[in-house]
Parts: sequence; structure tokens; C-alpha cells
Amino acid sequence: MWSTNGVPFTNNVIYKTYHSAITTAGINTIINHNLVALVYWSGTAQPEYAEFNIDYDGAITSRDGTSIVMRDNLVVGVERLAYRIQFDACPTANVPSNITNDHWNNEAHSGMSGANIWPTDKGFDYNLDCLLVKGFKMYKLFYYGLYINNPQNITIDSCVIVDCGVDILSFAMGPSSLTHLATNNSIHITNSIVLGAVTSNDCDDIVNTSTISIQIATKAIPTVAGERPDGTAQGRCGIVFPFVAPDNKMPVKPWTGMKQYPSVDGGMFITNTTIAYFNDVCGRHDTAIQVAQHNDDGQFPVFTSAISMFNVSRSNILFNGRPNLDVVNSARCVDMDCDGLKKALFIDTDGTIFGYRGSGFSQADYLWGDQQHGVGDFRIPSVALSDQNGHQINISATYPYRGISLAPTCSYQPDW
Repeated sequence: MWSTNGVPFTNNVIYKTYHSAITTAGINTIINHNLVALVYWSGTAQPEYAEFNIDYDGAITSRDGTSIVMRDNLVVGVERLAYRIQFDACPTANVPSNITNDHWNNEAHSGMSGANIWPTDKGFDYNLDCLLVKGFKMYKLFYYGLYINNPQNITIDSCVIVDCGVDILSFAMGPSSLTHLATNNSIHITNSIVLGAVTSNDCDDIVNTSTISIQIATKAIPTVAGERPDGTAQGRCGIVFPFVAPDNKMPVKPWTGMKQYPSVDGGMFITNTTIAYFNDVCGRHDTAIQVAQHNDDGQFPVFTSAISMFNVSRSNILFNGRPNLDVVNSARCVDMDCDGLKKALFIDTDGTIFGYRGSGFSQADYLWGDQQHGVGDFRIPSVALSDQNGHQINISATYPYRGISLAPTCSYQPDW
């Protein structure tokens, strides 16, 4: 629907189509009570041109519309995106009375990614500060339940995300730290339910990598997880530490990658949310809260309160990972670890996750003294190793500790 005003599209069943089932670029479109089943990527119909096909429109797409009402829709079985939409403005936005963006109770399952907004999407014209993602129900999306990548602060409210590769991936675009501007970008997740593998014996439910859509969409693969200390691969993730940085150039570049230095200020706040069913299943180590493994330069803190935990093993609550050796490259004048995976901070403000108020943070002194990682006492300038008389001091005796200062009550969690 293009150049239309006030068209209702309701109570329809659309089955087995290509590209998109419902697309609007009109004004005041109403998309309610529709069932969309089996939407193929357009490249599947033209495999000879598939490698040049950059189509990622959703089964339901309203990214170019204005004043969209979208309620009670269900998308089932889509090769790529279920919804590519504008979402809503937060309650503090000044929206004219004749404009209504209203999304509620929209569902999707069995696809690549559930509800999406991209940096290249224009977004809601009256939403300048805060994007509201409300009332979505996403399950069994093999890459992302919610993929939110836009210039505004993000609020995710009253959503149910179940058993996706990554349940919630949030990217609030902000200025590079090189600008020295602090913008305090924030991501709020509230009143929601985030679940892992509810059916623990459904081990055959994996991505079919033989389809041309999957083979060509390698940039979409989540890279937020990494190897555990025992060498086994990570599994599915609930909530990923937030990205706050300039445009990461997706989908040409990896969806979970970083192309510039992160912003100066930001954080994620998770409140009144249920987190459940994250355990070791089907040979996977699923994780409730995941530090993004390829956000090398700077992670932003995560604060939680009023969390309900159910059937989550303690070893599966959090995963930090280790610094990536592939970024240590002397040819690029980078001869030591980056700080992102050594400075992650997770704060349980009321004890509803850990069982007591406390914090989880990275082991910053990991492999201190290892030349391969480029960190150790050999980094200390020689003048700092001398006393005021010029005599060499025993640095280990004078300063016996390395890394982040620890309280006596801190304990090392090897699974994290």
C-alpha cells in the first residue's frame, strides 16, 4: 500500500508468498488480526541472482509508513524477517493527536529474526528520543527475537521472547568516544519474560543451513557468544549486554559487529522481568545474560532489579568470555588486549538474581604476564620500577595485586 490514507487491512490469511506479505508506506494504515504463513525470501525464487539480492523486508513491513496501527497479527514461518517496523514513541514524546503509532500483541515464530528496526530505517517521525517496543511475543526465531538497532534510547516493555538464538539484541546508536560527547544512551527492559529452551529435548530444532537464504546471510549470524573456558561452544542467549556506538553498517557488515569506537556513556536497566530456562541442554551452554564477545573496546553496565528467576542454573546466569586474541595485531599498532571484555560490569541491585546484592565483573588480570596478550609487569615504565634513590623495587611485593580491586567477599566464578 503506497500513497494511501486510512486503509484497514484486517482479518486476512496470507499463505506462501515471496518477499513480503503485507507492506505499507501509506498514512494511517490499520493492520490488525492477520495471519501470515510461509514467506520465502525473494532470492529463493531467483537463485541465480541471490548473491546480489539485498532484500531484508519483513513478512509485515511498515518501516516507510506514517501513523500505523498494528495489533494482534501472527507471522509463522518466514525465511528472513517477520516484522520490519517503526515501533512506537515513548510516553514522553510529543505526538500530534491525529498521529497514532500503536503496536500490540503481534507474534512471530519460526524465522530468522522477529521484530526489527535498522539504522537505515527512518523510524517514527515523532519519535526523537526514545523508541518503545511493546507487547511483542516472539519464539523460535533462530537468530534474533528482537533486533533493535536505531539512534534513540530503547524501552522494551511487556514483551515475551522465548527460545531464540538471541532473545534480545539492542543497539542504541550514539557518537563515537572520539567526539568526547557523553549522551547517556539507555536501554530499559521492563515487565517482560525472557525464556531459554522451554522444551529441553527438542535437540533437532536447528537452523537448516542448506537453504540459499541462510548460506548467503552470513552477516546476520549472531557473534555475541564465544567459547567457554572448557573449550565448548556457547549456545543461545537471553539478553545481550547493550551496544552503544555509531552505526555498525549492518547488514553489509556483521549485525552484531562494531565498526567504530563505542560511545562515552550508556547502560542497560532490566526491571520486573522474568528470566527462565537457561541451562545446559542438547550439548549447548545457554546463557541468560551474555557479554557481547566482539564488542572489544567497551561494554556498558547492566543493572537489574525485581527479577524473577526460574529454572536457571547458576553457571548459566552470566557469561563474560575472554579477550579476543585476533585483535592483537602489531601491524595495526595494536600489541595488547582490548579492554571491552576485561571491564564488563553487571550489578544486581536487590539480590533477585544472585541471591544477594552484588556485582559480577570481568577478570581484568587474566593471563597477566602473557606476552601473547601483551599485558604484564613488562608494561610498567622502568622509572616507575625505581624508588626515589634510583634503586629497583620489587613491584610484586610493593603492589601484590593486579586487575580490578576486589573486596574480600569476592569469589571467582569459572563458568562465567
